[in-house]
Amino acid sequence: MPNTLGSKHYFCTPRILYMKICLTVLFSFLFFASFGQFTLKGQIIDTLSGQKLEFVSVRLFSVKDSSVITGSLTDSNGNFSIDNIKANRFFMKCSFVGYETKTIRNLKFESAKPSELILGKISLRPSVVLEIGEIEVVGKLDVLKAGIDKKIYNVGDDLNSQGGSASDVLNNVPSVEVDQDGNISLRGDGNVIILVDGRPSTLTINGGLSGLPANSIERIEVVTNPSAKYDPDGTSGIINIVLKKAQLRGVNGVVASTLGTGNSFNGTATVNVRTNKINVFANYAYKYNEGYRNFDSKLTRASLLGTTLLDQNRPGKQNTDGHNLRIGMDYYITDKQTIGFSINGATSKENRYSTLTNDFYDVNSLVTSSWNRSSIDKNDNQNLDLNLNYSHVLKKNRGELSANFTSSFGNEMSTGLYENEYVIDYYALSTRPNLIQSLDKKENNSVHTGQLDYIKTLEKQKARIETGVKGIFRDQSLNTTSQTYNDSLFAYFPDTLANFRYNYKEEILSAYAIWGQVLGKFKYQLGVRGEYAQQIPYLVDSDTKIVNDYFNLFPSGHLKYDLQKKREVSLSYSKRINRANSGQLNPFTNYSDPLNLRQGNPYLNPEYINSLDLGYSVEKNKLVFTTSVFYRYTTDVIQRVKVFYSDNVTATTFGNIDQSQSYGFEAVINYKPLKWWKNTIALNGDHIQYFNASGDGNFNNSGYNLAVKYTGNVEFWKKTANFQVNVRYNTPRITSQGKVLPRSAMDISGDKRFNEHWSVGFRLSDVFNTQGFRYDFQQPDIRQQGQYKWLTRRFYITITYKFGKLEVGKKAGREGENGGGGGFDF
Repeated sequence: MPNTLGSKHYFCTPRILYMKICLTVLFSFLFFASFGQFTLKGQIIDTLSGQKLEFVSVRLFSVKDSSVITGSLTDSNGNFSIDNIKANRFFMKCSFVGYETKTIRNLKFESAKPSELILGKISLRPSVVLEIGEIEVVGKLDVLKAGIDKKIYNVGDDLNSQGGSASDVLNNVPSVEVDQDGNISLRGDGNVIILVDGRPSTLTINGGLSGLPANSIERIEVVTNPSAKYDPDGTSGIINIVLKKAQLRGVNGVVASTLGTGNSFNGTATVNVRTNKINVFANYAYKYNEGYRNFDSKLTRASLLGTTLLDQNRPGKQNTDGHNLRIGMDYYITDKQTIGFSINGATSKENRYSTLTNDFYDVNSLVTSSWNRSSIDKNDNQNLDLNLNYSHVLKKNRGELSANFTSSFGNEMSTGLYENEYVIDYYALSTRPNLIQSLDKKENNSVHTGQLDYIKTLEKQKARIETGVKGIFRDQSLNTTSQTYNDSLFAYFPDTLANFRYNYKEEILSAYAIWGQVLGKFKYQLGVRGEYAQQIPYLVDSDTKIVNDYFNLFPSGHLKYDLQKKREVSLSYSKRINRANSGQLNPFTNYSDPLNLRQGNPYLNPEYINSLDLGYSVEKNKLVFTTSVFYRYTTDVIQRVKVFYSDNVTATTFGNIDQSQSYGFEAVINYKPLKWWKNTIALNGDHIQYFNASGDGNFNNSGYNLAVKYTGNVEFWKKTANFQVNVRYNTPRITSQGKVLPRSAMDISGDKRFNEHWSVGFRLSDVFNTQGFRYDFQQPDIRQQGQYKWLTRRFYITITYKFGKLEVGKKAGREGENGGGGGFDF
């Protein structure tokens, strides 16, 4: 068998090989015994979130003269292992960007004990100040932590989240936008994957995030160029919404209540109980809102005879009412094994009341027809997420095996009552009877996910291997019935307006492998994900199944280089896919507005994206600057398409156009000129070009887009009060058929902490009442301009009460004593 010793390669018999191994072990033992060389191991985590920290610098210093003995970096699981330590007395420093440096003193090896010292978990604090006495955490995490390929937005430290929903929070995240229907885009692209606690959830379907209070969210994570470990879905990346789950020892809790103008109220309550063996948590949130939702549109059509106009105006009222309850437990079987579960349930109701006025003007600007459509739409949603997870840390903290199983269920029941009143019909007072219709819809969704991941650290090579398998299974059933009221018989009878049954199934089976390594100042990671997917829209009434199955490989690569201390450059590539969702594939028409119809396209192909990202970051005393330039090339682009008919009806559907190319930049600046004044400026700009070589040239379009967001925070009143300003502005955004017009908004907020228990805050959203959604779609001889406006200017007052306190661990004293984790044992 081949063997390698030094730089020579030769063959030897098993007997000779066995003797050489024995001699090597013996001499190694005598060598280490003679010189007293030891091994030090441990794991470094975030104090507040428990997150395992990668690439933390761990250095050992001599007690005698404080000289550096040796050092290492933590792996992706937060583990470090330092071998061949000759000194038996030393101290250690752990340092990481954005965290306080921790010093652990009085470390030593006892000759009578094993030559391995395991420190266990060592927690680093993210810029936190502790007041000894009541032991109250008074410092705060930065609202935004920006990396080259990932941003973490800490919702709890953003004053502007008071009284808001998950959609409001996302609007404050750099490069993220939310439109009038709750659709989310990242870097100008709406094809983004939304996860809850790292997993698919029915909470993200049908605008469910608008009913999730911001107070129940801990942080938002944005990954713009994910590795092969993540699902390849989403053109622009992944947004992960992490819900609150406290990790503080003892009994702790927070109760908050927010009252807003326009009949708005929400409240949250969080309780956490943690001991050495278990961590039990519960969070309840309630949200109620009343407001308005207005729409107007002008559709002009040019011909040889002149220009006609369809003028639509729809004032409306709406109210929402939602509950969210999350409970769970983590059980620490051993120091290396943890099992946990969580249950998240949500219910929401939304009622909309509106009257749509339709006036048609001929080429002489005279009204030829006019009619009104009164609508009452009621929606009732229920969602349930069940999760079971298990993790096992391998021996000597050199890897981890984890398993995750999630089932998410969602049900929606909606009813609509519509009445058409004809006022003028072709130059005469209308004699047509009113048309009264009702529409009922029942929709059931389920998503089942199973995932197994394995991480192995190779210490000598300073490398790690990651691999795993995953299965996602989605099911949807949709049943709608439509009826028309008969004046003569005084009863409703089925019609053909919107009667259909639609089922949808999706199965995705995948496996991935990743190799990552540190080579001096270089860090690189290469991976590939293989995936088999099947999508089946099923038109039940016509017994028509449209099967689309395919297999793909999705490679990814990340390279980072440390130019110098706290200065880094990176390059990343990934291939991704965007699959049409169930709604985009549903071919049946939505007639809630008979002049603006909506329908899907069951023959949509998935679009494929190649994404390249070059980043740079630097951190100085008062400044953190992160920027990147990116390029995306997309084929079979899925686009929302407007179809204009001769009878002034427009239909919004979806189609594949040939390709698109976009390139742009992103920059995030965190600047703190004074201890009490923090500023964050986020810029995101891109140029996009749509091209449809084989189809309608009307879809060829290009242009520039730019978005700017600013957050400024001032701390005063002996650091017990804060004032914050948030400003957002978007230039016109180009689509394949037109553009979305400029948008802007400004919010102000503040809070005052009276003691360790009580605080009061306020927020004034959309100060100048400018937030809305306006668009301009054009085709030859046809132009439609419209806008949506809803109640965005509100004033909120929030009262917060915290109970319980942080408990000092029995073995923990002052920082650096006893070795283990130092500071406080959370």
